[in-house]
Amino acid sequence: MIKTNFVKKIAFISTMGSYPWGGSEELWSKTALSLKNAGLEVAINYKKWPISSSQLQNLKSHQCKIFLRDENSIFFKADRLLSSNFFRYRWIDEFKPDLVLISQGGNQDGIEWAELCLRKKIPYMLLVEAANEGYWPDDNFANRLRIVYQKAKKTFFVSQGNLKLTEVQIATKLNNAQIVYNPFNVSYDTKIPWPIDNKKYKLACVARLDPVNKGQDILLEIFAKPFWKSLPIELNLYGYGRNEKSFKKLKKDWQLKNIYFKGFEPDVKKIWQDNHALVLPSRSEGLPLVLVEAMICARPSIVTDVAGNSELIKDNVNGFLAQAPNVKIFEETLLRAWNQRKRWKEIGQQASKDVRTVIPEDPITYFINKMFS
Repeated sequence: MIKTNFVKKIAFISTMGSYPWGGSEELWSKTALSLKNAGLEVAINYKKWPISSSQLQNLKSHQCKIFLRDENSIFFKADRLLSSNFFRYRWIDEFKPDLVLISQGGNQDGIEWAELCLRKKIPYMLLVEAANEGYWPDDNFANRLRIVYQKAKKTFFVSQGNLKLTEVQIATKLNNAQIVYNPFNVSYDTKIPWPIDNKKYKLACVARLDPVNKGQDILLEIFAKPFWKSLPIELNLYGYGRNEKSFKKLKKDWQLKNIYFKGFEPDVKKIWQDNHALVLPSRSEGLPLVLVEAMICARPSIVTDVAGNSELIKDNVNGFLAQAPNVKIFEETLLRAWNQRKRWKEIGQQASKDVRTVIPEDPITYFINKMFS
């Protein structure tokens, strides 16, 4: 039974603004649904898109109150220009929540919502899904962030790496911080047979096609080299994104015949039935859901040492860690992994054991218990 400490009405605010839906939305949305099923009144503030996501429609069908903010409307833009906040924030006066959870794609994009809660004296919590070393706040903005983080009832991070970076960026220790985990899209006890050996090793890069964060350009440059073109190796890119056309043009121009665009594949098991290892040269992360899923499915991972990756990967033991997201260093790590390819099945089995010592079987219940403990 869920104990919510007298909270009867809870609002969830997502700052997602780049795509209609993404992996960063899974934790708050499934938590919202669980709390609604437990008897709480739930309201959700989300950006309006031309076509609403199926996940948001599902929340609406379960009687969650959905407030869509039209960031393209003249009223919304006028609110921001004049700092009136009337059209952006009036929904919160209508709903009157006992608690607000602000889910951020980064660690800085929920500040206006947190400041609103402070002005209205509404208890709030912050959830940070990622942090980026390339986005540093100036002193004035850092001071605003420091205030909202310190005054939050609780702050949640999906990795120790994100927590540490945030503390450095805002120059303060967060004593109200806790680590939580995103829900994964595969059964916790999944066992998938090792791919049939057809004398070709298949690597899967499972991520939206967004090199700013995911770094697929690093892989394209590596695979453009004659050495990698000559190997019995295949790179499968799973996902869509704003750089898909550019990547496909590079594939054609550079004659990357061993790279394939697979689109979005919702069935995680199918990905790992067909591929031997995960490769992900990210420039910034939280704790990649695809890394957790690959490890649960007993596949080795070749990833960069950003955010929470090193909290799961032990280099040369249950995967491979590149010290930086650039072509030279990642290629050295990829070559090191390639030279141990006969051990990949063994390394994947170790990954499968290790991930279960860190990631809880039910991340939603784990999160809710952290919220209300």
